Amino acid sequence: MTRSAAYTTHAKVSSLLQCGTFGESTEPTSSEVETFIMRAEDKIEQETRKAWRAVTVTDEYHDYWGVVRTPLWYKYNLSVWGASWVKAKHRPLQTFTSSTHKIELWDGSDWVDLVLAANSYTEGRGDDYYIDYDQGKIYFVDMKPLVGRNTVRLTYDYGHSSVGLDIEEAATKLAAIEVINSTDKTVLIAEGGQYAPLPVQRIQGWKEDIKQILARHREVPGVYR
Repeated sequence: MTRSAAYTTHAKVSSLLQCGTFGESTEPTSSEVETFIMRAEDKIEQETRKAWRAVTVTDEYHDYWGVVRTPLWYKYNLSVWGASWVKAKHRPLQTFTSSTHKIELWDGSDWVDLVLAANSYTEGRGDDYYIDYDQGKIYFVDMKPLVGRNTVRLTYDYGHSSVGLDIEEAATKLAAIEVINSTDKTVLIAEGGQYAPLPVQRIQGWKEDIKQILARHREVPGVYR
């Protein structure tokens, strides 16, 4: 499947730069600006460990060291004391579907998929496993992994269903900075094709805005909430 820009558009980038509309005969071209936007999306997702589009993760391995008992049990009111979890490296998770997504446990000789319908495991707070899609956690209730390294393997999609305005702003400013760097000019094109200086302070201000936005959305690895 061909990927396309999702967080902003080249029209919004040109509006921020106050330049003419990008096309296939401009410098950079509209296709190149689309690539800049997708690189901005990758940076945002790497920095925050979240996405605002559907992203697939395949064969993500997790260690499992047994039951973790914290006040979180009361929050989720799990019916079976002794349930435990692993936390996916990204969130929010999108709905798991059989044959597309996997929650695999190593049984000592093979991988057992809890999601695969043919294996007849049940998702539910008092059943075999339970998924907190928002927090990205998979709880093991009746069916638990072996204790050890890399005994859980996940294949899943993650990402928010819509793009927040601040994420759109960060993507637009990241792409605009790359447009400036790609043309090797610290200018913007004003009306009539005349060049006008783009203040360095403005670009620095964009970078500070981006930094603050990503800090608000950043997921801290290893923190369980």
